[in-house]
Amino acid sequence: MKRAVETYPPDSLPRIGHLLIIAGATGVGKTTFLTALLSGRLQPEIKAMLPDGAENWFLLPKRNPDQDAVIDTWVTGSPPYGVVVEYTLNNRKGKKPYLWDPDLRLVRAATLITTVVLRASPQRLTDQFRHIASPGAWWRRALKSRKWLDDQTQIISFWSKLYSQPGWLDEIYECWENYLTSLSREGLTVQSVRLEPDGEIGRNFRWRLYSFQNGTS
Repeated sequence: MKRAVETYPPDSLPRIGHLLIIAGATGVGKTTFLTALLSGRLQPEIKAMLPDGAENWFLLPKRNPDQDAVIDTWVTGSPPYGVVVEYTLNNRKGKKPYLWDPDLRLVRAATLITTVVLRASPQRLTDQFRHIASPGAWWRRALKSRKWLDDQTQIISFWSKLYSQPGWLDEIYECWENYLTSLSREGLTVQSVRLEPDGEIGRNFRWRLYSFQNGTS
């Protein structure tokens, strides 16, 4: 089956009212943020900056072909007003720019776009990874598959080394901000909420606002 981005040109994608994108580097806390939002445990002052009712919006699957299957039904049926997408920022070297990323194809179908950009310092990200890999972490006690645990430890080590490289994180976030700027220049209405993790790692995980930009077109 063709990917939806190939089957349906941007102009023929189903129109949705509002797209909420939760974006950030691997390990920054995107899933943690989403879980708090959908369960009603997100800090009131942060939730107030998000679209009304976003906690009840449709959460798009993170992986293809699941996304394609959902979008296929919207093309012939009725799409929801609000859609939430979790998106991982990566280095774009050797890859197509965000403009051509099929996981962002719904951007062109949305009347309004709100992005929540989660960012942490390299040291904070490394410390969060170390917490996950610590002997006392809850998932170590719960897991039975040693191979899975070894694989996760290698993944954590890989990302920690990348984040320690000078300028690596700055580059991926700069690329994302340039993409958002290009959307605004195209006439799309984009609002950006930029947050950073706050509080003790592993406990009382909270978010702190460091930048807010009203939607402009």
